[in-house]
Amino acid sequence: MLHPNLSNASLIPDIKPKMRIYTCTPVDFKGDESFFARDSGLITRGLQKIGIESKSIMPGPVRAEDSSDLIRVPYSLLESVDWWKSQHIETLVFYSWGAPRHWKIAKAIHKANIKLLINLDTGGYFSTIQNPFFLIKYTFFKTIGEFGIFKGVLLWAFRSLRDFLFPYHEFFRFTHCHQADFLLAVSPLALKRISRFFTSFHQEGLAERLQFVPHPVSDSALYLGEPKGNTVIAVGRWTSADWQKNPELHIRVLTAFLEKHPDYRAVIVGPVDTKFEFLARSASESVRSRLILTGRLTNEQTLRLFAEAKISVALTRHESFHIPTGEALCCGCSIVSYPSLMIPSMDYFMQNGDGTMASSYNFLPILKALDAEVDLWQNGLRDPLLISSFWQKRLHSSQVAKIIAAF
Repeated sequence: MLHPNLSNASLIPDIKPKMRIYTCTPVDFKGDESFFARDSGLITRGLQKIGIESKSIMPGPVRAEDSSDLIRVPYSLLESVDWWKSQHIETLVFYSWGAPRHWKIAKAIHKANIKLLINLDTGGYFSTIQNPFFLIKYTFFKTIGEFGIFKGVLLWAFRSLRDFLFPYHEFFRFTHCHQADFLLAVSPLALKRISRFFTSFHQEGLAERLQFVPHPVSDSALYLGEPKGNTVIAVGRWTSADWQKNPELHIRVLTAFLEKHPDYRAVIVGPVDTKFEFLARSASESVRSRLILTGRLTNEQTLRLFAEAKISVALTRHESFHIPTGEALCCGCSIVSYPSLMIPSMDYFMQNGDGTMASSYNFLPILKALDAEVDLWQNGLRDPLLISSFWQKRLHSSQVAKIIAAF
């Protein structure tokens, strides 16, 4: 069920551009340049680069910082067939996750005779019933980590019982997905999981519409032969509210790594809180001098750091598609992660042998994987030009836009 142009991971051929391919996100996000640096906003920019007229559509009031290629409308208009017809769009990429609550928007787009590509943007697990022994335990700790003990336990119990006893919401998910001409999965493993999920509910027709299309990364994610320093980089959000990003494990692993490798430094990009700063300051003086907390950076600043670094590490707890890892590969970094059912994109990122997967989630195997990458770089067995060339052809927004336009 892979898109034919991706079956052998080859370059997407040049195609005749369609006139108007827009994207839509049914959530009121910020509409500034940070939105257009990833996900649906970056698809819009990629389509523009290959000569296709494209804008992003989003609900909410107009904001002063909104980009000129963003269309803001009331949410109710997104459910209007007439409004969609008035846009004269040939194709729409709908970043809706297949969420049940947005089914009316998908239905309106379909009725307006617009070719609809729904991006599911998930690791492939919609329901606890897909892997009950693992997901019951995982979602228990996830909801507690994100919402606290009282609210987390209640939410976990409700969702678990709903999935097993009365999964009414899946009817609206299937209604939503049935409006699509194609359903886009962001990793090969997610595609397989979603396909099994659909067929378990006798939705084989939906499974046949699945296609693998990775999330794009900016065409500015480049490696142009810059000297690579002895630098490990991690990009994320590093606060107590960001349980998903696993800040404690990252700081523990990186401080231990710097103790072992006095010729390396670690750069941690993203917002931090006082707890994370305290953990960083708790390291030895030698480590502290080589542990750089940059705070929040622009995408362009982050890409420059990737181009100068050798290794990118990602130990997030769950992610549909870890975009910073894709950016790092396009900038010639090798990668380190750990095996997890909740980061299915890492199998895809490791497919070309441009990284080391730890043998388990535990601290010591992750540290050993980082040591292995240091040795590979030191022995001349990592070529940043080859790494970047391989992944730019697959992940750059202009390349992903060609896949979208070929449907």
